[in-house]
Amino acid sequence: MVVGGGPGGYVAAIRAAQCGLKTALVEREDLGGVCLNWGCIPSKALLQNAAIIETLTQGERFGFAFENLTIDYGAAQTRSRDVVARLRRGVSHLLARSEIDVVSGEAVFHRDGYLSLYGKDQVIRAKNYVIATGGSPRDLGGVPHDGNMIMNSKDVLSMRELPDSVLIVGGGATGCEFAYLLNAYGVSVTLVEIAENILPGEDSEISRLLARSLMRRGIQVLVGTEVKGVEVRDLECSAVLESASHGIRERLYGRVIVATGIVPNSHGLNLEEVGVELDDKGFIVVDGTMKTSRDNIYAIGDVTGLMPLAHVASAQGVMMAENIAGIPVTPIDYSYVPRAVYTHPEVASFGLDEQAALSAGYDISVSRFPFVASAKAVADGETEGVAKLVVNNETGELLGVHILGSGATEIVHELAVAQRFEGKVAQVGDVIHAHPTLSEIIKEASLLLGARAIHV
Repeated sequence: MVVGGGPGGYVAAIRAAQCGLKTALVEREDLGGVCLNWGCIPSKALLQNAAIIETLTQGERFGFAFENLTIDYGAAQTRSRDVVARLRRGVSHLLARSEIDVVSGEAVFHRDGYLSLYGKDQVIRAKNYVIATGGSPRDLGGVPHDGNMIMNSKDVLSMRELPDSVLIVGGGATGCEFAYLLNAYGVSVTLVEIAENILPGEDSEISRLLARSLMRRGIQVLVGTEVKGVEVRDLECSAVLESASHGIRERLYGRVIVATGIVPNSHGLNLEEVGVELDDKGFIVVDGTMKTSRDNIYAIGDVTGLMPLAHVASAQGVMMAENIAGIPVTPIDYSYVPRAVYTHPEVASFGLDEQAALSAGYDISVSRFPFVASAKAVADGETEGVAKLVVNNETGELLGVHILGSGATEIVHELAVAQRFEGKVAQVGDVIHAHPTLSEIIKEASLLLGARAIHV
């Protein structure tokens, strides 16, 4: 029995059914979870619109011009919801094809080892239970979320009219993507991050390059800055910002968007009653096979706090289902799972960054191949960016990959596959790549480590 129909839950259910297990899934809202309905998918649809707008505003570079261009954000939202609806129907079809019973409702566990649904006289018993309830946007401490003036990611992905100005609190992936999106539609954007760099989990060099790119687009990026308070005044938000370099300042914005991470959806399930351990933040504690402290209850996805990404939840779901079915599995090595940020240019990475590799005591070499040296990037007019590889000199092992540039979220997987199958960086460079392609950037970056690169 799977509780939650997001990218972890529905994938786990389908894989369990493929392994011959009789499977059911309960979902309290829409199939697909936050990712499909109010996260990954609608935001990427809107970001595609933003990229097209950016191209249209640079018509002279590409030899075209027009007058009276109108940009309708409401129409973009309609397209994004159409995309969501289409994919949600696809998930429903996949579950039906796998003969998985889908139950609508909100589940609660009972000490005797079964589930019931709130407000329904229905009991569900299963040999194994999987909690895949995901997470919800975290509020800004001391600032009440109202869904109108103080917004979270779901609010942004449902609004149809844009403010003149916005303060985005949190310079992680979500904050950076919203900053790029809203700026493309003409909104005055201020992006605030309390750490010393935006994307604080990424390689600092890549983070700084992205910050410069966003600032060139007119986005104000404030790092090392804390939002001390927000007060809603009529139709504006007054925000107090504090930094070591600028002291305390007060600014007015049309909206405030809080993008400071997630909290787990672990409350209301009665987990303490059945002996499922939670950490001090409410995330469910699991072992390498996603088993909780109760033998027949598993947890996957954002509710565990282990690298809260949709593709990680799916991978956890597959591994867990196979383990329950008796298929030998290998625990996930989260350090080598690709991460992706869909700004323009994009950011993609996995493994150790340069400083982390040095701190871990590795003798390393670092390769940097600029996009401006790629024929395909020049032809596309997408020359901003760099591919950065971090390699262990002793073994030739790839320790980390960090890419800023067009297509970064696609071409990073070439090296992810090589790392997964223990290939050496030199071997990647020896693979013949089609010309001209952006993937040649990976080839040349690999060859650069052996002083064999041709085009730089």
